Amino acid sequence: MGWMRGLTTLVLAFTSTAALHGVSIAAAAESTTSMSKAWISQSLPLDNERSLIVPFTIDLLQGTHPCGPATVYLSGQPLRQDAAGRGRAVLTLLPQLNATVRWTYTCVGDTPREQVLDVVVEALNGEVVPDSVVSVVFRQTAPATILEVAGDRIMSKKVKHHVGVLAVEIADEDNAAAGELTAAEKNELRGRLRELELLRAQAKELEMLIFAKETYILENFGEEMEKALHPGPPTDMPPISNHKPDKQPHVVHQSTSSQKEQPITSAKVAVASPYLTPRPFTLPQDPAAYYDLVTALAVAGIAFILFTVCGIIFMHRRMTVSLEQSRRRVNVVSGGGHRETREERLARQAIRREARRHAISEWFKTIFRRWVLGDAEKDAAQDEEQRQQQATSTPQAEEATTMEQELARFRVAATMVGDIIAAEEGRSMERAAVARASPGFTYAAEDDADSLPAYQTDEDDEDDAVVADGFRYMRPSFEFVLNNTSPEEVLSRRNDSDRLGYGK
Repeated sequence: MGWMRGLTTLVLAFTSTAALHGVSIAAAAESTTSMSKAWISQSLPLDNERSLIVPFTIDLLQGTHPCGPATVYLSGQPLRQDAAGRGRAVLTLLPQLNATVRWTYTCVGDTPREQVLDVVVEALNGEVVPDSVVSVVFRQTAPATILEVAGDRIMSKKVKHHVGVLAVEIADEDNAAAGELTAAEKNELRGRLRELELLRAQAKELEMLIFAKETYILENFGEEMEKALHPGPPTDMPPISNHKPDKQPHVVHQSTSSQKEQPITSAKVAVASPYLTPRPFTLPQDPAAYYDLVTALAVAGIAFILFTVCGIIFMHRRMTVSLEQSRRRVNVVSGGGHRETREERLARQAIRREARRHAISEWFKTIFRRWVLGDAEKDAAQDEEQRQQQATSTPQAEEATTMEQELARFRVAATMVGDIIAAEEGRSMERAAVARASPGFTYAAEDDADSLPAYQTDEDDEDDAVVADGFRYMRPSFEFVLNNTSPEEVLSRRNDSDRLGYGK
């Protein structure tokens, strides 16, 4: 098992070997018209427990007869055949890894157009291993095409077709038909051929990326590659997609580069990054679910727009009605001729804010006082508030009493003035009715005759009344000075003092 010592360096050296083989294959392909190539990674069993994953290439060049001798290269080494279509040789698959291989060519069908190549690995570095078979179905006539690659231990496979001079072959095989093409058809053919060359360039670039990624995987995960590709029995999880792997859509790497493929001469270039191509974006596998999601989003967007429009209309109408009501209220208060100015509105709003701020501060003060003060202090605060209320109500009661007294005094004064006016009018009438006596001597009346009382007595010396013309006049300031005298007492005094001594 000495050949296993260099197993670590196999993959690193594989890239340079493949590049050298690619140079020889390219040189051989220049003399032909078409070729096809396949990249294969196969698991070669070492014993019942161990296996080795070996990558190699199969190149097919164009031949002249469908079932004639084929020109096939395995990792750049020709697979020649005898008259029976068999061959056997020791081939170098990787550096320090030689394999004893036998192969057989077989034509397919009664009118053969295709062939089958069966390659069997018998030994590795002289040690016999269980047979590992790779079957390749190909057609070598123009264009040379590898149709299928099959095998029970194939880990991965990629097939490439290359047609070099398709237009020349068409012209050589059918000159008459080609000569009948019009100028427009020739231009269309040239355009399609240019598109084909562009697709070939893109395919070359994609194959280089695939080869680089496979090389990286083999270098870093060579031992775990078989486990990853064959994870074991399926789980109970439902499948993500109903499509099989071979039916998945192929994502073409778009590129405008049409340069010829350059061979990879360094392993570092091939394994520079494991992520050489971006992960393709895929839509949900179920189209119905995708369209249901789009429909739901559309309905939600329409509902949101309608709700927003309705809200804007409602707020606009409410603001308009509120402004109209405010305008009407201002017109009613101001008599309809005054409209509130901006300064007045700002002043009113400032007063309202100040009142609101004061109310809020008082409320917070009350809450804080109730929370901080104890029961006794709360009672004291309540008593103080009651005393303030009583002190506030007492001046109001005194003010009401004073007003009543003033009204009573006004009534008394009005009555007195009315009596004076009536007395003056009566006396004037009596003077006019009584005739003037003629001048003469008069004598004093007898003592027992009735006489009028004096105009003034000793009791009238007081300054509270004046007697004149047979009437006693009260000083106007007398009753107004007596603030504590009730109206009834004032009336009784007036009735007692308006006589000329009668009833005393």
